[in-house]
Amino acid sequence: MMSFMKSNKFLFFVFLLLGCLGSLFLKREILWDFANYHYYNPWALLNNRLWVDVGLAGYHAFFNPIADIPLYYLIEYLNDYPNLICFIQGWSFGVLLFISYLFLKQYFNLNTLLGKLEALVALLMIMTGLAVSTQVGSASNEIMVSCLTLLGFYFLQKEMFLIEHPRRKMFLLAGFLMGAAMGLKLTSAVYCLSIGIVIIGYACFAKVSFKNVFWFALGGVGAFLLFHGYWMWLLWQKFDNPFFPFANEWFKSEWMPAVNFKDMRFLPQTWYEYVFFPVVWSLSKFHFYDDMIVTDIRLLLWFILALGYGIWLIKNKIRKVKRESTPLHRAWVFSVWFFLVSYVVWLSMFAILRYCIIMEVLGAIFIVQAFVFIKPKTQKYEILYFSMLNILLFALLTTPLFSNDWGKRKNTDESWDISSYGKLQGVYSPLNKFAKYDEKFITMENLNVPDGTVVFFGGLPNAFVLPLLSKMADVKAIGYVDNSYTMMTDDSLNGFFNQGKWLQAKQDIIKKYGEPELFIVSMMNYLDMTKVMPKKYADKVLCVPLKNNVITRVFVCAEPQKLDKYKPLERKRKQK
Repeated sequence: MMSFMKSNKFLFFVFLLLGCLGSLFLKREILWDFANYHYYNPWALLNNRLWVDVGLAGYHAFFNPIADIPLYYLIEYLNDYPNLICFIQGWSFGVLLFISYLFLKQYFNLNTLLGKLEALVALLMIMTGLAVSTQVGSASNEIMVSCLTLLGFYFLQKEMFLIEHPRRKMFLLAGFLMGAAMGLKLTSAVYCLSIGIVIIGYACFAKVSFKNVFWFALGGVGAFLLFHGYWMWLLWQKFDNPFFPFANEWFKSEWMPAVNFKDMRFLPQTWYEYVFFPVVWSLSKFHFYDDMIVTDIRLLLWFILALGYGIWLIKNKIRKVKRESTPLHRAWVFSVWFFLVSYVVWLSMFAILRYCIIMEVLGAIFIVQAFVFIKPKTQKYEILYFSMLNILLFALLTTPLFSNDWGKRKNTDESWDISSYGKLQGVYSPLNKFAKYDEKFITMENLNVPDGTVVFFGGLPNAFVLPLLSKMADVKAIGYVDNSYTMMTDDSLNGFFNQGKWLQAKQDIIKKYGEPELFIVSMMNYLDMTKVMPKKYADKVLCVPLKNNVITRVFVCAEPQKLDKYKPLERKRKQK
């Protein structure tokens, strides 16, 4: 019995249960991305609505929705059991903890009490990392693709350094797992590019066979095409660009200007910020990230450890100290190089913290190892050492408590006074006054909409409304994105969804089905009506809140005499 409880199968079950329970405790997150495309995209794919509804969800509508399909079906069949959905959504968190345990078992001696304590501290650091803790049970799929990447890396380094006779099929499997991660979500390109750089570097120094590198690459390319090839083909068929709307400087689709773009909001702007990014970021008084205040010192600790490690290597080189060359040490050095290259690539491409899960897992191991390495050899400095250790552990393990507003997971959104917005009527109440989260995972009030109605969607995010609305009637949808909305590098891209071929596609719908009669708009506190719909419509419509339990500041608008038809109960209540 004891041997079974120590087996990987039993521990996998324990970690899986822990992950699911953690997700159940945290509940569903109120996420902009979910309201905009994580629910809409798989619905559009599975219901043959791709490119039928023009311009919804902005450029997010062109992200591969394959990874979103499981959550979509959970909502379809278990919407009345939101807690069960949250529980199931925690599976990837549990798998991540188990894969982390495999690394911990490799680097720490779990046969000793000290080794178990070190592994436990590292595991707690992983669980409380900002990227991990904020995405438990999330629709972002970031933990899920990180599991694939991390498991692929685990097999790769084990085969390279800890197996006497490396097996070709394991290199193929490792590549397949990492390629699958990128195929399901392109942000995993950070780690695929990094491992490519590192393994080719090792191959050049004869530390790994080029034949094995080939099998690793073959597995990666094959998996990427398996999970992303069909989506690339669809984009190519419609937009003449398999990565649309990205890389259009090379493919030159007529659906947008011939420029490449990326999200510049979090990237360093100067060489100083680039070199000292962890210091600048970590020592800021506060830092807003996805509407959260962040107080995480992991980046700063990684920066200090990297400097210390570099100084230690130079010191040993000068003193001609012979380096340790055990297989485990070589695997550890390989992990360090993968971590460092991943950080540089991440900082150059995104600098978005939720993409740091792999670095948080490896970084936790490095931090614990550093604590052990610098432990004083004499009792003279032990009091200072353990005092600093306790302070650092407190700061690291309490990151979720001081960084993330967990209330966002329980629909405790703020009231919002909209009485000053002209044709926006009333005061918007908190979401949970319409529908408690425990009743349904996602819900919206019924609208009396006839079949064939052209519905105009203005602003972001609100695409989640269309799948719910389509259950009430067969409607056609047109999207309108604020002309000043952009996360691109080129100002010429501002408003491109409202011009050129996009404008023609919208006009074709209007010509075929008639002018839009119903308007679903998202209003942020810095926008007015003319930002979310053309002025010719804004001057005619009256708007009232669209009751839902997903996101606030979504309104249903129509000409006053037609609003009674769409929202009769709302209007009758007001008349009383």
